Amino acid sequence: MDIGAFGVGCGDEITLTIVPGDTLVVHRDTLCYHVICENNTPDYLSLSFKVNVRLPNGHMYGPIFGPARFGMFGNGISEGDMCHRVPPPAPVGDYWLFAEVYNLELSATDSMAFTVTGDGQLASLELPFGEWQTVLARLGDKDFIGKGVVGVPPTQFALNSNYPNPFNATTVINYQLPASCHVKLEVYNIIGQKVVTLVDEKQEAAYRSVIWDASEISSGLYFYKLTAGDFTETKRMMLVK
Repeated sequence: MDIGAFGVGCGDEITLTIVPGDTLVVHRDTLCYHVICENNTPDYLSLSFKVNVRLPNGHMYGPIFGPARFGMFGNGISEGDMCHRVPPPAPVGDYWLFAEVYNLELSATDSMAFTVTGDGQLASLELPFGEWQTVLARLGDKDFIGKGVVGVPPTQFALNSNYPNPFNATTVINYQLPASCHVKLEVYNIIGQKVVTLVDEKQEAAYRSVIWDASEISSGLYFYKLTAGDFTETKRMMLVK
């Protein structure tokens, strides 16, 4: 039974609800959904969050994300978006995604079904065989990116390659800040004209991600530039419609 619309908690002290996005995905595309966690107790809770998938053959795989640590105030709600890249070797078929939020005393789970289809791009494999990659992860006021120790700030500045690339309409840009600083993330066209400023503010040390919606921008080669304190780096991306 798909319990994705309801969420399940331990004595309803905490509940977890998954709101599916587009559940039919192709190899190298992203699976996205919205997560809502409710703390129905009056106490502050330290919790962990993780995600596993059940493959078409019935075997469990993962975690594809987490465990990620975060905190919730009493009678509070934390929600955010999650996106995972489906690797090219993922078998075609019907899957289940299982999410869990828990600590030593409490737990809550929810699940959703999704389907993976083929797209003939196995020659473009960029990740180790069978590996899933989290490209966007946010819960409450906390950003989680990658499979490492979550909640620990990065040790160096970095601008990562956007995903997907090439892309149609939207893409995710990830970067990391080891210290609090003013951050600018800008996109330029091939002749050096600024197209959009995605970020222009002071940000705390963290792994960060930004979604660029280029649905109203014409196809072509673009450059995205990160300026964070004294750090500057530029990468390129291709918009194809």
